[in-house]
Amino acid sequence: MKTLFDGSLKSTASVKFCAWLKASRKALRPKMSLRNAGELIKAPHTLPSKIENGNRRIDIVEYVIYCKAIGLDPLEGLKVIQDSLDDVDIEGLSVPN
Repeated sequence: MKTLFDGSLKSTASVKFCAWLKASRKALRPKMSLRNAGELIKAPHTLPSKIENGNRRIDIVEYVIYCKAIGLDPLEGLKVIQDSLDDVDIEGLSVPN
């Protein structure tokens, strides 16, 4: 059965979110490399690279930590996702009581 989560790593919303994350880091801290970003979160530089390039999922807690570490407002990124999902058809989904 196909779900709304299928292919979400390469979905329009995910691609826009990753682009926002990368552009925001570069705009806010132009001299911050991925190596610097990795150091701030005590992770290899490949982790922020994979996240910003859409090759690794980031859960909500990791996302907030990453944003705080590099000085971004996590709510701005969530707005990017929410705006990107405005056209997702969720008609017919039932919510259990």
